[in-house]
Amino acid sequence: MYKQGSAGDVTGERPGMTDFVARAKWDAWATYQGVPRAVAMQTYIDRINALPE
Repeated sequence: MYKQGSAGDVTGERPGMTDFVARAKWDAWATYQGVPRAVAMQTYIDRINALPE
């Protein structure tokens, strides 16, 4: 949600199989493709505020 809210839809090609971390991050970001930035920002804020202190 953070990346979708701050940068919008995922761009660029999916990282190669040997770059596990970058590929996982890209896949997680791509899950939210099409979600408006404002909605993603508010969802991220709501999730952070819901965390126990």
